[in-house]
Amino acid sequence: MAGEPGADPASIRVYDVSTTPATPRGEIRADTSLRDLALADYGSAALSALADTHRFDAWDTTTNAKTRAYDSGEHGSPTAVAASPDGA
Repeated sequence: MAGEPGADPASIRVYDVSTTPATPRGEIRADTSLRDLALADYGSAALSALADTHRFDAWDTTTNAKTRAYDSGEHGSPTAVAASPDGA
């Protein structure tokens, strides 16, 4: 995964790093700028913090489709995201 924080709109590139060189697998596009990005589930999912959304989004790195949105409620726009090492 590679994305440029602050780029508007966000463009997150997905790569298969099990090959040498890494093989491009596509691109995830969002409507607003990227604040942070994290990999989860051993690379099968990506988590994004996007500006002005009041939520965190989960993306399937095989299909590049959004699979879930986590509402941050009244706590403002997210600035960072991280995945739990135990998957919880």
